[in-house]
Amino acid sequence: RALAQDPRLVRAHSTIALAYDQIGSLEDAERHYRRATELHPNDGNSANFYAVFLCNRQNRWADAHRYVRRAASDPNYPTPEAPLTNAGVCARDAGEVEAATENFRAALVRNPAYGEALLNMMELSYQQSNFLQARAFVQRYLAALPPAAAVLLMCVNVERELDDEAAADRCAAQLRSGFRRSDELAQLEAQQAREGR
Repeated sequence: RALAQDPRLVRAHSTIALAYDQIGSLEDAERHYRRATELHPNDGNSANFYAVFLCNRQNRWADAHRYVRRAASDPNYPTPEAPLTNAGVCARDAGEVEAATENFRAALVRNPAYGEALLNMMELSYQQSNFLQARAFVQRYLAALPPAAAVLLMCVNVERELDDEAAADRCAAQLRSGFRRSDELAQLEAQQAREGR
């Protein structure tokens, strides 16, 4: 009804696009996401919604990237680190590791304590066998934010790769005491059982 009264309402286009997205009507969703960004090209919310849709639903990293940049450059967008981190995840999933790293680092420039970007950087560093860098991101996370099970498991794995069993044991103890029913603790125990620890 809102669009019938005013077909130029950006918020109505974004909202109906989300609804269409949720029910799986992807063509309608994309039409409305695109229309919202056409009507207000500098609106960070509309650009971020469309970028997430393009990444998550369409696997279209190349198309999504420009909308992420729009969202991040909107001075009124309250959390530019979020779309930059979304872009990093999208790029990583598309196999674009350099672009992923660039976006995660840009997110951390905007907010040095942004947990999702820190977590993704530690995971990327670990996957690339850059264990000292992974350790640095684990330490940054734990210095700025409450511990998370995924971060503590990463801490154990990183410290083992760096042959610091005492540090690995401290992270494992924290994982056991704070996250008794977590998937990460189950993974750690399975690892240790395989290794006969």
